[in-house]
Amino acid sequence: MCSESRFWRELARLTGLRPNTISHLCSNEVDRVHLSTFDIISKTLNVSLNELIVQVDE
Repeated sequence: MCSESRFWRELARLTGLRPNTISHLCSNEVDRVHLSTFDIISKTLNVSLNELIVQVDE
């Protein structure tokens, strides 16, 4: 879902976050995220934080 640019553009519009912020979160290069960003996204999507963050074993 994150690979679709229209998804992150719409999410940016709904959350008020910058599209670049959402795009960066969807990349494999994320090294830190503000907790407030996660809070905004989880409230917008109506999901809990543990549903938003998924650990992937490499």
